[in-house]
Amino acid sequence: MTPFANCKTNCKRRGHSLMEVLAALALMVIIAPVTVRGISLALRMNGDAKRRTETIGLAEARLNETLADGSWQDGDTEEQFDKPLDLYRWRQTIEDYSPDSRMRLVTISVVMGENNEVVSSVSGLVDAEME
Repeated sequence: MTPFANCKTNCKRRGHSLMEVLAALALMVIIAPVTVRGISLALRMNGDAKRRTETIGLAEARLNETLADGSWQDGDTEEQFDKPLDLYRWRQTIEDYSPDSRMRLVTISVVMGENNEVVSSVSGLVDAEME
């Protein structure tokens, strides 16, 4: 049995008025683009964060390898990572860190694209007189 089966007074079914429908539609027209823009921005930021996390890991691994095997002494170099990471290249720069030139600052930067956009970089100090 439906709730309106025995109803005789004040039980009219009433739909939405045209004004209510238009107001709801206008609200949707205002809110929908803002929502889509927010979702798009969140997805782009997620992709950027994922790329930055990946490249920081690559730079740290390369810096550790460079410091461990002494290849930092080769000076400034730039090479491409092996596949499947060949989208990125790494650049090594060596600078004097201390006034007496004993300490060296080794920086590994991960770059991508034709314009050599630096995505991430990490640095470490090494004593040039230690073997």
